[in-house]
Amino acid sequence: MANNNLPDKLKNEVDDVMENVIPSQKFNFNLGSASAANDIIRILLFGIKPNNFSQDAGLESMPLYHLYLQYPSMKYKLSSAFGSSIGKPGFSKDGYYYEVLFPEGIDFALKTDLFGKHNKKLESAMDILVDQEDPILVKYKIKI
Repeated sequence: MANNNLPDKLKNEVDDVMENVIPSQKFNFNLGSASAANDIIRILLFGIKPNNFSQDAGLESMPLYHLYLQYPSMKYKLSSAFGSSIGKPGFSKDGYYYEVLFPEGIDFALKTDLFGKHNKKLESAMDILVDQEDPILVKYKIKI
């Protein structure tokens, strides 16, 4: 992550960022979204690790990450971002994080095994939806 910051001259060049910076993944930067649940702060970041992002694949495949930083220990955990983080950031309440997972995000999570051992819970939640186009609210806690 060090020495890989977005240059100042690009910070206000939205077209340049969308056309050149995001597909090339040359730089990492904070996307301005942060929330806290108890002593853990979540920050939405881009470009931390390269992945197979393609603009044609949709926003769900964009290389976004959640950095969870525990204060005051400064221990951290990095994970792929998911859910409404891609469009609108989720929220935190009573020590939990919440994200809205829309159908495209659900499909992406299942195809990529994003939730690992918890993917089966996501499949079960999909099975009980009345309308397959409805979103799912994901409630989770992070342990660092």
